[in-house]
Amino acid sequence: MPGNNPYCHYRALELDKQGLRERVEKIRDAAKTSFAVGEFELITERVADGVVVATSASQPRPRRPDPSTASPAEGRIPPRLHLCRACNAYISLDESTCPHCGADIQTAALTYEEERRRRAGVIDKIEQQLAALRQRGPGPARSLDVSSAGTEAVAQSG
Repeated sequence: MPGNNPYCHYRALELDKQGLRERVEKIRDAAKTSFAVGEFELITERVADGVVVATSASQPRPRRPDPSTASPAEGRIPPRLHLCRACNAYISLDESTCPHCGADIQTAALTYEEERRRRAGVIDKIEQQLAALRQRGPGPARSLDVSSAGTEAVAQSG
C-alpha cells in the first residue's frame, strides 16, 4: 500500500484501483489540555459492499524506538528517478517497462522527444513570424465583421 497518509490523493487512487477505500473514525476525544491528541481508527473497506478488510486497531501499535535501530546522524541520498514520458510517473533508472502504465520506457521517451521537437519547431516558426511583423511595423487596422446572427466574427485585413 502506498504511503501512510490517509489523506494522500495518490494513496486514495491506488486503493481505488484495488477496489478499496479508507475512512477515519474517531475513537476518543482529545483531553482538555494544550496539545492533547485524540485517538482515531483508520478503516479500510471494499468499495463494492463496504466490508471492512483492515483497521488500524488490528495493526501492531508503534513502540518506543529501539536505540540500536535509530536513524543515522546523516540522511541517505535518495535514489535518482526518471519520468515515464507516457504517464509522467516517477520510475527507477533500471525500468524498461513503466510499472504504472505499462508503456515501454524507451519508446515513450522517443515519442516524447519527437513531439517536443515538433512543438519547438512550431514555436520557432511563430517567433519568426512575430519578428517579421514587428520589423514591418504597424499596418492597416483590422476590423471585425459580425454576422446578422451575431454568432460569428470574421477578421478581415483592411
